[in-house]
Amino acid sequence: MTRDHRHRSTVITRRRAARLVTAGRQPMRPPGAVLVAVPARDEAEHIIACLRTIDDAAAAACDVPVHVVVAADRCGDGTGELAASFVPTHCRVSVIEGRWRSVSGARAAAVATGRAAAGGADVWIANTDADCRVPADWLAVQLGVAAQGVAAVAGTVRLAEDAPIDVAARFRRMYVTKAGQGHVHAANLGIHAEAYEAVGGWSPSTSLGEEHHLWRRLRRHGFHAAHEPGLWVYTSHRTHGRATGGFASVLRRLAETA
Repeated sequence: MTRDHRHRSTVITRRRAARLVTAGRQPMRPPGAVLVAVPARDEAEHIIACLRTIDDAAAAACDVPVHVVVAADRCGDGTGELAASFVPTHCRVSVIEGRWRSVSGARAAAVATGRAAAGGADVWIANTDADCRVPADWLAVQLGVAAQGVAAVAGTVRLAEDAPIDVAARFRRMYVTKAGQGHVHAANLGIHAEAYEAVGGWSPSTSLGEEHHLWRRLRRHGFHAAHEPGLWVYTSHRTHGRATGGFASVLRRLAETA
Protein backbone atom coordinates (compact mmCIF):
# COMPACT_ATOMS: atom_id res chain seq x y z
CA MET A 1 0.00 0.00 0.00
CA THR A 2 1.45 3.38 -1.00
CA ARG A 3 1.77 6.34 1.37
CA ASP A 4 -0.70 8.30 -0.79
CA HIS A 5 -3.25 5.48 -0.57
CA ARG A 6 -2.85 5.30 3.21
CA HIS A 7 -3.30 9.07 3.40
CA ARG A 8 -6.50 8.95 1.34
CA SER A 9 -7.83 6.07 3.46
CA THR A 10 -7.17 8.02 6.66
CA VAL A 11 -8.72 11.21 5.29
CA ILE A 12 -11.86 9.33 4.25
CA THR A 13 -12.08 7.78 7.70
CA ARG A 14 -11.61 11.14 9.40
CA ARG A 15 -14.43 12.64 7.39
CA ARG A 16 -16.66 9.71 8.31
CA ALA A 17 -15.64 10.00 11.95
CA ALA A 18 -16.35 13.73 11.94
CA ARG A 19 -19.95 12.97 11.03
CA LEU A 20 -20.13 10.42 13.84
CA VAL A 21 -19.01 12.64 16.71
CA THR A 22 -22.02 13.58 18.82
CA ALA A 23 -22.76 15.87 21.73
CA GLY A 24 -22.33 14.54 25.24
CA ARG A 25 -18.98 13.80 26.84
CA GLN A 26 -15.97 15.87 25.88
CA PRO A 27 -14.08 14.37 22.92
CA MET A 28 -11.08 12.23 23.81
CA ARG A 29 -7.64 13.82 23.51
CA PRO A 30 -5.64 12.68 20.45
CA PRO A 31 -3.49 9.73 21.51
CA GLY A 32 0.25 10.14 21.73
CA ALA A 33 1.00 6.41 21.75
CA VAL A 34 -0.54 3.14 20.61
CA LEU A 35 -0.73 -0.08 22.59
CA VAL A 36 -1.64 -3.25 20.70
CA ALA A 37 -2.96 -5.96 23.05
CA VAL A 38 -2.67 -9.53 21.75
CA PRO A 39 -3.86 -12.42 23.94
CA ALA A 40 -2.54 -15.83 22.89
CA ARG A 41 -3.23 -19.40 23.92
CA ASP A 42 -1.14 -22.01 22.07
CA GLU A 43 -0.82 -19.86 18.95
CA ALA A 44 2.63 -20.94 17.74
CA GLU A 45 1.17 -21.51 14.28
CA HIS A 46 -0.06 -17.93 13.90
CA ILE A 47 1.80 -15.56 16.25
CA ILE A 48 4.69 -14.59 13.97
CA ALA A 49 2.41 -13.81 11.01
CA CYS A 50 0.23 -11.76 13.35
CA LEU A 51 3.17 -9.75 14.69
CA ARG A 52 4.60 -9.23 11.23
CA THR A 53 1.39 -7.59 10.01
CA ILE A 54 1.12 -5.44 13.13
CA ASP A 55 4.70 -4.29 12.56
CA ASP A 56 3.76 -3.33 8.99
CA ALA A 57 0.72 -1.42 10.30
CA ALA A 58 2.96 0.40 12.78
CA ALA A 59 4.96 1.79 9.86
CA ALA A 60 1.84 3.74 8.78
CA ALA A 61 0.85 4.87 12.28
CA CYS A 62 1.55 8.57 11.66
CA ASP A 63 4.81 8.63 13.67
CA VAL A 64 3.01 7.60 16.88
CA PRO A 65 5.06 5.04 18.87
CA VAL A 66 3.53 1.56 18.89
CA HIS A 67 4.02 -0.98 21.67
CA VAL A 68 2.71 -4.52 21.16
CA VAL A 69 2.12 -6.67 24.24
CA VAL A 70 1.52 -10.39 23.76
CA ALA A 71 -0.11 -12.07 26.75
CA ALA A 72 0.68 -15.78 26.49
CA ASP A 73 -1.90 -17.60 28.61
CA ARG A 74 -0.96 -21.14 29.75
CA CYS A 75 0.80 -21.84 26.46
CA GLY A 76 2.37 -25.25 26.02
CA ASP A 77 3.59 -24.86 22.45
CA GLY A 78 6.24 -22.18 22.82
CA THR A 79 4.03 -19.27 21.75
CA GLY A 80 5.66 -16.92 24.25
CA GLU A 81 9.18 -17.85 23.18
CA LEU A 82 8.31 -17.44 19.52
CA ALA A 83 6.75 -14.03 20.11
CA ALA A 84 9.80 -12.94 22.10
CA SER A 85 12.06 -14.01 19.22
CA PHE A 86 10.29 -11.73 16.74
CA VAL A 87 12.42 -8.75 15.73
CA PRO A 88 10.19 -5.80 14.77
CA THR A 89 11.19 -2.90 12.57
CA HIS A 90 8.55 -0.29 13.35
CA CYS A 91 7.26 -1.12 16.84
CA ARG A 92 8.26 -2.50 20.21
CA VAL A 93 7.13 -6.01 21.21
CA SER A 94 6.87 -7.28 24.78
CA VAL A 95 5.72 -10.70 25.96
CA ILE A 96 4.16 -11.56 29.29
CA GLU A 97 3.25 -15.07 30.38
CA GLY A 98 0.69 -16.10 32.95
CA ARG A 99 -2.30 -18.21 33.87
CA TRP A 100 -5.25 -15.88 33.43
CA ARG A 101 -7.57 -18.70 32.33
CA SER A 102 -9.68 -16.44 30.12
CA VAL A 103 -9.04 -14.44 26.99
CA SER A 104 -10.51 -11.38 28.69
CA GLY A 105 -8.08 -11.78 31.59
CA ALA A 106 -5.17 -12.05 29.16
CA ARG A 107 -6.37 -8.92 27.32
CA ALA A 108 -6.60 -7.04 30.61
CA ALA A 109 -3.08 -8.11 31.57
CA ALA A 110 -1.68 -7.02 28.20
CA VAL A 111 -3.34 -3.63 28.52
CA ALA A 112 -2.14 -3.14 32.11
CA THR A 113 1.45 -3.95 31.11
CA GLY A 114 1.38 -1.64 28.12
CA ARG A 115 -0.21 1.24 29.99
CA ALA A 116 2.33 0.99 32.79
CA ALA A 117 5.13 1.21 30.23
CA ALA A 118 3.52 4.24 28.55
CA GLY A 119 3.64 6.35 31.69
CA GLY A 120 1.33 9.35 31.50
CA ALA A 121 0.87 9.36 27.72
CA ASP A 122 -2.62 9.39 26.19
CA VAL A 123 -2.79 5.87 24.82
CA TRP A 124 -4.94 4.33 22.11
CA ILE A 125 -5.52 0.61 22.81
CA ALA A 126 -5.84 -1.48 19.65
CA ASN A 127 -7.05 -5.01 20.33
CA THR A 128 -6.68 -8.05 18.13
CA ASP A 129 -6.10 -11.81 18.44
CA ALA A 130 -3.03 -13.92 17.84
CA ASP A 131 -4.69 -15.84 15.01
CA CYS A 132 -5.48 -12.61 13.12
CA ARG A 133 -3.60 -10.67 10.47
CA VAL A 134 -4.17 -6.95 10.14
CA PRO A 135 -3.93 -4.80 6.98
CA ALA A 136 -1.25 -2.15 6.56
CA ASP A 137 -3.65 0.71 7.34
CA TRP A 138 -5.17 -0.92 10.45
CA LEU A 139 -3.62 1.48 12.95
CA ALA A 140 -3.77 4.52 10.65
CA VAL A 141 -7.53 4.07 10.27
CA GLN A 142 -8.00 3.84 14.03
CA LEU A 143 -5.85 6.89 14.66
CA GLY A 144 -7.87 8.79 12.07
CA VAL A 145 -11.02 8.01 14.03
CA ALA A 146 -9.33 8.75 17.36
CA ALA A 147 -8.19 12.15 16.07
CA GLN A 148 -11.86 13.19 15.94
CA GLY A 149 -12.32 12.53 19.65
CA VAL A 150 -14.14 9.20 19.31
CA ALA A 151 -13.72 7.03 22.42
CA ALA A 152 -13.85 3.61 20.74
CA VAL A 153 -14.22 2.04 17.32
CA ALA A 154 -15.33 -1.45 16.32
CA GLY A 155 -14.34 -3.00 13.01
CA THR A 156 -15.22 -6.13 11.07
CA VAL A 157 -13.58 -9.49 10.43
CA ARG A 158 -12.89 -11.42 7.25
CA LEU A 159 -12.02 -15.08 7.03
CA ALA A 160 -8.45 -15.87 6.03
CA GLU A 161 -7.95 -16.35 2.30
CA ASP A 162 -7.39 -20.10 2.70
CA ALA A 163 -10.82 -20.71 4.27
CA PRO A 164 -12.88 -23.44 2.56
CA ILE A 165 -14.87 -21.88 -0.26
CA ASP A 166 -18.26 -23.09 1.00
CA VAL A 167 -17.66 -21.89 4.56
CA ALA A 168 -16.40 -18.52 3.32
CA ALA A 169 -19.50 -18.08 1.14
CA ARG A 170 -21.87 -18.92 4.01
CA PHE A 171 -20.00 -16.60 6.31
CA ARG A 172 -20.23 -13.71 3.86
CA ARG A 173 -23.99 -14.22 3.49
CA MET A 174 -24.50 -14.39 7.26
CA TYR A 175 -22.25 -11.41 7.92
CA VAL A 176 -23.84 -9.18 5.29
CA THR A 177 -27.36 -9.82 6.59
CA LYS A 178 -26.30 -8.64 10.05
CA ALA A 179 -24.07 -5.79 8.92
CA GLY A 180 -26.72 -3.13 9.54
CA GLN A 181 -26.63 -3.96 13.25
CA GLY A 182 -22.95 -3.14 13.56
CA HIS A 183 -20.42 -5.79 14.52
CA VAL A 184 -18.27 -5.77 17.65
CA HIS A 185 -15.27 -8.10 17.79
CA ALA A 186 -12.56 -8.12 20.43
CA ALA A 187 -10.23 -9.13 17.60
CA ASN A 188 -10.75 -5.71 16.01
CA LEU A 189 -11.60 -3.07 18.58
CA GLY A 190 -9.84 0.18 19.43
CA ILE A 191 -10.45 2.25 22.55
CA HIS A 192 -8.94 5.32 24.15
CA ALA A 193 -7.28 4.47 27.47
CA GLU A 194 -9.25 7.18 29.27
CA ALA A 195 -12.55 5.58 28.24
CA TYR A 196 -11.18 2.09 28.94
CA GLU A 197 -10.27 3.08 32.49
CA ALA A 198 -13.57 4.88 33.09
CA VAL A 199 -15.69 1.81 32.32
CA GLY A 200 -13.47 -0.74 34.05
CA GLY A 201 -11.70 -2.21 31.02
CA TRP A 202 -11.67 -5.89 30.12
CA SER A 203 -13.28 -7.99 32.83
CA PRO A 204 -11.06 -10.98 33.75
CA SER A 205 -14.13 -12.86 34.99
CA THR A 206 -15.87 -12.72 31.60
CA SER A 207 -15.25 -15.96 29.72
CA LEU A 208 -17.24 -15.20 26.57
CA GLY A 209 -18.48 -12.10 24.76
CA GLU A 210 -16.14 -9.75 26.60
CA GLU A 211 -16.28 -7.24 23.74
CA HIS A 212 -20.07 -6.87 24.04
CA HIS A 213 -19.82 -6.31 27.80
CA LEU A 214 -17.22 -3.60 27.24
CA TRP A 215 -19.18 -1.99 24.40
CA ARG A 216 -22.38 -1.80 26.45
CA ARG A 217 -20.51 -0.21 29.35
CA LEU A 218 -19.07 2.42 27.01
CA ARG A 219 -22.55 3.29 25.77
CA ARG A 220 -24.02 3.36 29.29
CA HIS A 221 -21.33 5.79 30.40
CA GLY A 222 -22.07 8.09 27.48
CA PHE A 223 -18.90 7.54 25.49
CA HIS A 224 -19.12 7.77 21.73
CA ALA A 225 -18.37 4.30 20.35
CA ALA A 226 -18.43 4.09 16.54
CA HIS A 227 -18.71 1.26 14.03
CA GLU A 228 -16.27 1.47 11.13
CA PRO A 229 -16.84 -1.09 8.30
CA GLY A 230 -13.59 0.02 6.67
CA LEU A 231 -11.62 -1.23 9.66
CA TRP A 232 -11.11 -4.98 9.20
CA VAL A 233 -8.80 -7.88 10.02
CA TYR A 234 -8.34 -11.38 8.68
CA THR A 235 -9.11 -14.08 11.23
CA SER A 236 -8.47 -17.81 11.08
CA HIS A 237 -11.20 -20.16 9.90
CA ARG A 238 -10.63 -22.84 12.52
CA THR A 239 -13.77 -24.50 13.79
CA HIS A 240 -12.47 -25.45 17.24
CA GLY A 241 -11.33 -22.39 19.13
CA ARG A 242 -9.96 -21.51 22.54
CA ALA A 243 -13.33 -20.51 24.03
CA THR A 244 -16.46 -22.67 24.01
CA GLY A 245 -19.25 -20.87 22.18
CA GLY A 246 -16.89 -18.35 20.57
CA PHE A 247 -16.28 -17.38 16.95
CA ALA A 248 -14.96 -20.82 16.03
CA SER A 249 -18.27 -22.33 17.13
CA VAL A 250 -20.08 -20.10 14.64
CA LEU A 251 -17.79 -21.31 11.86
CA ARG A 252 -18.27 -24.91 12.92
CA ARG A 253 -22.03 -24.55 12.55
CA LEU A 254 -21.53 -23.02 9.12
CA ALA A 255 -19.22 -25.88 8.11
CA GLU A 256 -21.82 -28.42 9.24
CA THR A 257 -24.59 -26.73 7.26
CA ALA A 258 -25.65 -28.87 4.32
